[in-house]
Amino acid sequence: MNYQTADGMFATNAQGKILFWNESAQEILGYQSKEVIGKYCWDIICSHDKGKNLLIIKHRNISKNTSQSLLVENFDNEVITSTGRKILINFSVLLISNKSTKKLTIVYLFRKMSHPLNSKYDVISPPDKRNEIPSLTHRENEVLFLMGQGLVTKEIADRLAISTETTRKHIQKILKKFKVHSKLEVVVYALKLGFLSL
Repeated sequence: MNYQTADGMFATNAQGKILFWNESAQEILGYQSKEVIGKYCWDIICSHDKGKNLLIIKHRNISKNTSQSLLVENFDNEVITSTGRKILINFSVLLISNKSTKKLTIVYLFRKMSHPLNSKYDVISPPDKRNEIPSLTHRENEVLFLMGQGLVTKEIADRLAISTETTRKHIQKILKKFKVHSKLEVVVYALKLGFLSL
């Protein structure tokens, strides 16, 4: 089954190379994941005027805060889609630090902003919001908490003294309840919905 999220989302390493690109990002900006994975985010998300591309400036400032895990103040950036359309995007940024590998992942959530009809931008409706907050079992909450700590499936299984197969089943149920495709997405949305805290 195909699950969608309202927000576009991509993740980069500390250097700005794209590691993950969701389907909503593809719908908003027109690029498929195979076109962007491994490229610098500011080369894909570019503004019509390079001097106004805040993404590269924000990324460099954010990546300096490697000792912190925080939701960075959001910002707006005018960008060009793959088809040459000019749109205004609102970005929120989340830092996720993996305690076991010491690696930093920078997650960008973004959405199109709406404008009046006489605007120079394309008129866009705000994305649909989730109508439901997922209901998790006690065990699913435990698995989700450990996912938020950056543990991989085997580490979660060992910590909870359950099999890796059982752990995978719990993770799949959690992804289904959050209506997302990946563990990264579920951690980001769990943070947004208050299931996890930084």
